[in-house]
Amino acid sequence: MKLFLDNNLPPRVARALNELVEPDGHQVVHLRDMFSHSTPDVTWLSELGSQGGWTILSADMRIHKNKAEREAWRRSNTIAFFMTRSWSRLKFTEKAAKILLRWSDLETQTKLVAAPAAFEIGLSGKMKQLKG
Repeated sequence: MKLFLDNNLPPRVARALNELVEPDGHQVVHLRDMFSHSTPDVTWLSELGSQGGWTILSADMRIHKNKAEREAWRRSNTIAFFMTRSWSRLKFTEKAAKILLRWSDLETQTKLVAAPAAFEIGLSGKMKQLKG
């Protein structure tokens, strides 16, 4: 799985996770490792779509709620996991640990559903598929 973390998560979470999953053929990349930190969501979504095969993990539900960003996400043909607000109170190490604990769930969902698809993911790991 190629997992892309946007600016709503710390770059060091992506780097730490990548070190752990890369030996198994996975990749975790932060937005700032591919783009300028100020790159608009519509731009990086389009680029990920051009590259293909990316799954997105974000704490920014705006991507799914804002019309222009939602359309860019749909065109990107990616699967996106949007973290609930409860994740925001965690320290970066706790976020990394919880993402790692949910890794197999993220990977399984990515394999099971056709893109584009979006899910809300809670701290407990409960996932709810979002409409549209």
